[in-house]
Amino acid sequence: MSVLYYSDFIKGNRVRFIAIILLVIGGSALLAGNNALLTLLGDGLRKGNLLLFVTIIGINVVVNSIGSSLSYRANYLYDKQTQEYFHKLRFAEVEKIYNSGNKAPKVSSVQNSLTQDLNMLGENFLAPWLKIAACGLDVVLSSIIVFTYSWLLLLVILLLAVLMFFMPRFLSPALQKAMDDISNENKRYLDMLEKWFSGLSVLQRYHVKQKLLAVTTAQGKQLEDANVRRSGRMQFASGVNNAANVLSQALILLVSGVLIITGRMNFGVFFSIGNFASTIFTELGVVVNQYTILQSSKTLNAKLRKQLAVQTDHLEKTESLDHFQSLSVQALSVAFSNEEKITYPDFQIKRGEKILLSGDSGTGKSTLFKLILQELPLATGKICFKNEAGQEIERPDLSQIGYVPQDPVLFPGTIKENITMFNSKLNDRVMHFVKQVNLEKDLAKFPAGVDTELDQGKHALSGGQRQKVVLARAQIHDSQLIFIDEGTSAIDTHNGLEILQNLLQTDATIVFIAHNLTEEMRQLFDREIHLSNTAG
Repeated sequence: MSVLYYSDFIKGNRVRFIAIILLVIGGSALLAGNNALLTLLGDGLRKGNLLLFVTIIGINVVVNSIGSSLSYRANYLYDKQTQEYFHKLRFAEVEKIYNSGNKAPKVSSVQNSLTQDLNMLGENFLAPWLKIAACGLDVVLSSIIVFTYSWLLLLVILLLAVLMFFMPRFLSPALQKAMDDISNENKRYLDMLEKWFSGLSVLQRYHVKQKLLAVTTAQGKQLEDANVRRSGRMQFASGVNNAANVLSQALILLVSGVLIITGRMNFGVFFSIGNFASTIFTELGVVVNQYTILQSSKTLNAKLRKQLAVQTDHLEKTESLDHFQSLSVQALSVAFSNEEKITYPDFQIKRGEKILLSGDSGTGKSTLFKLILQELPLATGKICFKNEAGQEIERPDLSQIGYVPQDPVLFPGTIKENITMFNSKLNDRVMHFVKQVNLEKDLAKFPAGVDTELDQGKHALSGGQRQKVVLARAQIHDSQLIFIDEGTSAIDTHNGLEILQNLLQTDATIVFIAHNLTEEMRQLFDREIHLSNTAG
């Protein structure tokens, strides 16, 4: 989907957008006609015609009310279309992140894109377009009526309009920089919150509240300063535009007075021209101000457009691992930014084998899983999957690999949904795998059982229960290759042994990382691959 172009906003609901345009036109036409009625009001007042005077006032009130209602309705529908457009952009952003491969973005960046940046886009890109259209139409219709009064008045208005329209060229760069600063500071602020509050328990343990307060206050102050700078520049721009507006209206009234005194215009026109002057230059000031804001959104717009550009290189067709026969590692190594390097021994894992991957801390056991899953880049070497014919599977479908990480990831939803990963077709098989991982007794503690909604309060799961849920998840999806990283570390020895026995009796190829296994547990595996410190 092409995004962040105004044409895409219109396509969101063309019928509604046409209705918005018609409402804007109707509101502007009634405003212009209402101001023109004031000429008759002035003439009636000069002639002492009380009935005409009162009638015009009554018509003025009715027309003004209808015009305002049309404008309010147009704004309401425009806001509705804006929120629907944001919904599509958020959907596109989430889809892009999901399709971007195994590299997970920073949570703070995602939060910033889906909230702050979109809000700023609405305020500084979408909203200005409606205001420019509505106010611009007011200016055009009012100018046409003024032309019927005097071409000289219109000429003066056009000269002043040109002067006011060029003012944004001098104000836009400063506003654009101020808005970019807010987006960047907000991103840094969210990033800081994520880094510090993810380790809140550690901070509390070592009583470092003052450091936390100092860091959050300092970063928050930078965000506040960025907002203040933008507000100051916005106020300055508005002040300049307002000053130009006041001077322009005064000049129009002066010219009108001269034309009336010299007999070139009717007396009643003075009542209308005051409103027309106010409308033209107030609305023109809004147009100029909104155009300035619109220009300032260019950088943010380009940034979001780039973020939402879907990359397709990772979407190449992959090959199924349903019939893989072996996984081999050759001359494999990985390098880190601190210049640390881990080198792995060559090995091969055959289909159906149950492998215990052991080794001291720092030998790269968990890292090996991430290398195979392409969550980390290789420094050297090769990871090779082969099929039944002994041919290399060049682009293996890594999503078919079951992966149980050290820290189990659960999502908002029920226990059942976390096992099936929201695939309702698997619901009938849930209880079988609940038994396989000894989760039945745990579920008995919850009134809703497997349909219990997970949260961080009343129904939060323990570490062992979380591991059981994720182990059931890996098995219910019939993964032929399963990587388990400390998958039973939070489960007691008795239950851990039973779960391991059930797991290793399946046909799946399993690579299991664990510390402190009993000898009985070790004997359940076909063989052990031991990583040593000398390897890294």
